Amino acid sequence: MNMNLQENINRIRKNMGIRREYIDWDENYGKAFRIVHTPQGAVDGEWNSDLISVVTPENGESFYTWEEVPFDTLMNWRENWDEIQRSLGEYKYRQIIRSKEY
Repeated sequence: MNMNLQENINRIRKNMGIRREYIDWDENYGKAFRIVHTPQGAVDGEWNSDLISVVTPENGESFYTWEEVPFDTLMNWRENWDEIQRSLGEYKYRQIIRSKEY
Protein backbone atom coordinates (compact mmCIF):
# COMPACT_ATOMS: atom_id res chain seq x y z
CA MET A 1 0.00 0.00 0.00
CA ASN A 2 1.28 3.46 -0.80
CA MET A 3 2.74 4.87 2.42
CA ASN A 4 1.10 8.26 1.87
CA LEU A 5 -2.24 6.53 1.58
CA GLN A 6 -1.60 4.53 4.76
CA GLU A 7 -0.55 7.70 6.59
CA ASN A 8 -3.79 9.35 5.51
CA ILE A 9 -5.83 6.34 6.65
CA ASN A 10 -4.09 6.42 10.04
CA ARG A 11 -4.67 10.19 10.34
CA ILE A 12 -8.36 9.83 9.45
CA ARG A 13 -8.77 6.92 11.86
CA LYS A 14 -7.14 8.98 14.64
CA ASN A 15 -9.34 12.01 13.89
CA MET A 16 -12.47 9.85 13.86
CA GLY A 17 -11.55 8.28 17.18
CA ILE A 18 -11.28 4.79 15.69
CA ARG A 19 -8.98 2.81 17.95
CA ARG A 20 -7.14 -0.35 17.16
CA GLU A 21 -6.96 -3.26 19.53
CA TYR A 22 -3.64 -3.23 21.37
CA ILE A 23 -1.31 -6.08 20.37
CA ASP A 24 0.73 -7.08 23.40
CA TRP A 25 4.26 -8.06 22.36
CA ASP A 26 4.88 -10.54 25.20
CA GLU A 27 1.61 -12.40 24.66
CA ASN A 28 1.77 -12.52 20.87
CA TYR A 29 5.36 -12.52 19.62
CA GLY A 30 6.19 -15.94 18.21
CA LYS A 31 2.52 -16.95 18.23
CA ALA A 32 0.65 -14.31 16.21
CA PHE A 33 3.62 -12.59 14.54
CA ARG A 34 7.39 -12.71 14.11
CA ILE A 35 9.99 -10.20 12.90
CA VAL A 36 12.18 -11.83 10.24
CA HIS A 37 14.69 -11.17 7.48
CA THR A 38 13.02 -11.12 4.09
CA PRO A 39 15.01 -13.58 1.98
CA GLN A 40 16.23 -12.81 -1.50
CA GLY A 41 13.63 -13.68 -4.10
CA ALA A 42 10.71 -13.17 -1.71
CA VAL A 43 9.84 -9.73 -3.08
CA ASP A 44 9.62 -8.31 -6.55
CA GLY A 45 12.16 -5.72 -7.60
CA GLU A 46 15.51 -4.94 -6.08
CA TRP A 47 16.27 -6.92 -2.92
CA ASN A 48 17.85 -5.30 0.11
CA SER A 49 19.73 -7.55 2.55
CA ASP A 50 18.38 -5.41 5.43
CA LEU A 51 14.75 -5.91 4.45
CA ILE A 52 12.61 -7.00 7.42
CA SER A 53 9.11 -8.46 7.38
CA VAL A 54 6.40 -8.91 9.97
CA VAL A 55 5.00 -12.38 9.31
CA THR A 56 2.03 -14.25 10.76
CA PRO A 57 0.88 -17.87 10.50
CA GLU A 58 -1.30 -16.68 7.59
CA ASN A 59 1.94 -16.11 5.66
CA GLY A 60 2.46 -19.87 5.54
CA GLU A 61 5.97 -21.31 5.55
CA SER A 62 7.63 -17.90 5.90
CA PHE A 63 6.32 -17.72 9.48
CA TYR A 64 8.10 -20.97 10.33
CA THR A 65 11.20 -20.90 8.12
CA TRP A 66 12.36 -17.32 7.57
CA GLU A 67 15.27 -16.35 9.81
CA GLU A 68 14.47 -14.13 12.76
CA VAL A 69 16.30 -10.79 12.90
CA PRO A 70 19.33 -10.52 15.24
CA PHE A 71 18.58 -10.13 18.94
CA ASP A 72 19.56 -6.43 19.07
CA THR A 73 17.25 -5.61 16.16
CA LEU A 74 14.45 -7.64 17.71
CA MET A 75 14.84 -5.81 21.04
CA ASN A 76 14.69 -2.48 19.19
CA TRP A 77 11.40 -3.55 17.62
CA ARG A 78 10.14 -4.66 21.04
CA GLU A 79 11.10 -1.35 22.68
CA ASN A 80 9.31 0.59 19.93
CA TRP A 81 6.38 -1.81 19.46
CA ASP A 82 3.72 0.60 20.72
CA GLU A 83 4.57 3.10 18.00
CA ILE A 84 5.31 0.48 15.34
CA GLN A 85 1.95 -1.25 15.72
CA ARG A 86 0.14 2.08 15.27
CA SER A 87 1.85 2.50 11.90
CA LEU A 88 1.24 -1.05 10.62
CA GLY A 89 -0.79 -1.18 7.45
CA GLU A 90 -4.39 -2.25 7.91
CA TYR A 91 -3.83 -5.55 6.09
CA LYS A 92 -0.91 -6.61 8.34
CA TYR A 93 -2.68 -5.37 11.47
CA ARG A 94 -5.75 -7.49 10.64
CA GLN A 95 -3.51 -10.51 9.96
CA ILE A 96 -1.99 -10.23 13.42
CA ILE A 97 -5.39 -9.77 15.07
CA ARG A 98 -6.72 -12.89 13.31
CA SER A 99 -3.57 -14.83 14.23
CA LYS A 100 -4.06 -14.03 17.92
CA GLU A 101 -7.04 -16.38 17.78
CA TYR A 102 -5.02 -19.44 16.63
